[in-house]
Amino acid sequence: MDRIRAYRAPLTLGIMLVVAALGLVALHGLLAEVRLKDIRHAVHMIAGWRLGAALALTTASYVALTFYDYVALRIVGRPLPWRTAALASFCSYTLSHNLGLSLLTGGSARYRIYTAAGLEGGDIARIIASAGLSFWGGVFMLAGLLMAVHPADIALMGMTLDPALQRLAGVAILLAAIAGLVAAGKQGGTPRLFGWTLALPTRGQALAQIGVACIDLAAASAALFVLVPGIAPALYPTLFLAYALAIIVTLVSHVPGGLGIFEAVIVAALPDVDRPALLAALIAYRLIYYLIPLLLGVIAIALHEGNSWRHPVSRVLDGRKPPRRAWRRSCCRCWWRWAG
Repeated sequence: MDRIRAYRAPLTLGIMLVVAALGLVALHGLLAEVRLKDIRHAVHMIAGWRLGAALALTTASYVALTFYDYVALRIVGRPLPWRTAALASFCSYTLSHNLGLSLLTGGSARYRIYTAAGLEGGDIARIIASAGLSFWGGVFMLAGLLMAVHPADIALMGMTLDPALQRLAGVAILLAAIAGLVAAGKQGGTPRLFGWTLALPTRGQALAQIGVACIDLAAASAALFVLVPGIAPALYPTLFLAYALAIIVTLVSHVPGGLGIFEAVIVAALPDVDRPALLAALIAYRLIYYLIPLLLGVIAIALHEGNSWRHPVSRVLDGRKPPRRAWRRSCCRCWWRWAG
């Protein structure tokens, strides 16, 4: 057991590289008959209005995801202004979307920003857990709704999901969500599990979490959908289910940005869509939804750190600012935790 722990980091890296390689091999096989010049031509054929619409939908998605933390802060009983929650959430998600290992990359960004705002490690852990539950709740709610209302023709690895089975699964997911909302009650709760104090949302907060996640995921998937020239509107449910599956596989694999894996799942789930056009849309989507926000996130973190050095943020205790020496001690503790 100790030997496994000693080699956990290189083993994790090795597994990630193997999974990424498998994803790229699968993608290469799916695109074996596609020529590079066809892809270049398809990229040039993406209309300007499609790029503009994708940018607008990406903006809507990232604005929505800032409310994951805003709602989570209220669930754990440590409300902060939206601008602080937005900075922490945006920086966290831009890093984790592109670099993988969300608890390490995104968690570090949240830790830096929230500790500067006066939160403790336990509060930050509960915020991350609550935001994660919001995201997954949105994935399953939207997928369940689409499967119940409009089952899609999805074929992966030679297997097709039966529409009747999809409808049944969708109805089951929706009923489970309704039961969870009914059980949430008006007051929420703070049960303990394995020594951890959990923060359960009230019914209103749970509805807010689901709403935020649905807006985020609908906008993010629509940003990809509008980039595909000539795709029929009736294919959106299929694309969303493929998108949700691609996200799940990406998060489980921890491959940075799901590079190769995300694209392979989307291409495999949409066999009737023109391959060069779909790949061109995925390239544009990678730039718009992943790389541009990453650049903005890095700039935001740099500005925050620079501002922290110039103007150390005081912790607010019982509504009063601590004396100047306490400010310095607090900032030193944050620095040593980060540097260590």
